[in-house]
Amino acid sequence: MATTSTYYLNAPDLSSATAIFTDSALTTCAPNGYYRQGAVVRQLVGCVLLPPQTCPTCADNCGTTVEAVTTEGVYNIPIYTGEGPADVGAIVIRFDPLTVPDGIQATYDGVVYNTLSSPNYGLLSGATGLATYIGDSGADCGLVIDSPYVLDVYSWYGSSFNPTSTTETVSVISGQLDLTASTPGTCVMVVPKPIATPAVIDLKVISPCPLTDFVMSIDCPVLLESFESTVVWETFASACVALQNQTYHYVHVNGAAGVLGLYDWVFSDYYGENVLPDGYYGSTAVPSPNTWFRVQDGIIVEFGGC
Repeated sequence: MATTSTYYLNAPDLSSATAIFTDSALTTCAPNGYYRQGAVVRQLVGCVLLPPQTCPTCADNCGTTVEAVTTEGVYNIPIYTGEGPADVGAIVIRFDPLTVPDGIQATYDGVVYNTLSSPNYGLLSGATGLATYIGDSGADCGLVIDSPYVLDVYSWYGSSFNPTSTTETVSVISGQLDLTASTPGTCVMVVPKPIATPAVIDLKVISPCPLTDFVMSIDCPVLLESFESTVVWETFASACVALQNQTYHYVHVNGAAGVLGLYDWVFSDYYGENVLPDGYYGSTAVPSPNTWFRVQDGIIVEFGGC
């Protein structure tokens, strides 16, 4: 069981310390075990602190909104999504970089997710396994490709970002940039969670520009809502006469109340693991007077009528 006590560090905070002591003279080492200060958790073994770790009790719960008006930095956001039998489905993340570009990625169960759908531009995605930078290209603060940026690292806990007293060197490659002519709006990322564990999803926002702000919401995992459709076809004419005998699933980006919208995500499963193949689909779940929609890269890019 965790207890609260007074300990002494040989540095300003737990992130930068190398040991923990029970006296202010720093002569008596604290007992072996795990210690937490804010969002930082470290294990002490033989008076030596091991690297920081993330534990579920040190992550804010899903269903939270993160807002930042700050300077350049790396912002780590661990979120606890539950570990019970009902804590499965799709984790829907909504991220608005506002104007100044930021990089975003989500890591869950060892997989890095970096693909979003913008309500204004559709698919936004960068190099595999790396953060995707989105935002207004006219406000990119002169980002220099392949130039290293040494950024302070912050960790989200208790409704605020806390300094970790560490830095991270970030190099932005051209394949990570998917900037747009104006603000992309509140973009949507979907992370599948088909089983209850692991419980924590790790989000990272990288802000290399001197002044930045962003808003992010992280929903708890839910099984996705469904709609009826045809199978995929190569032409809209074929989709128009086909039977609507398939059940698919969606995450709204511009749609609402079960009516599909432009740039909505569409999946073949209710966990959000498998996007629909590219092509044409007939459905009654499209906005009137349309009767079909076209999918590209897992999002709806066009509607039309028969």
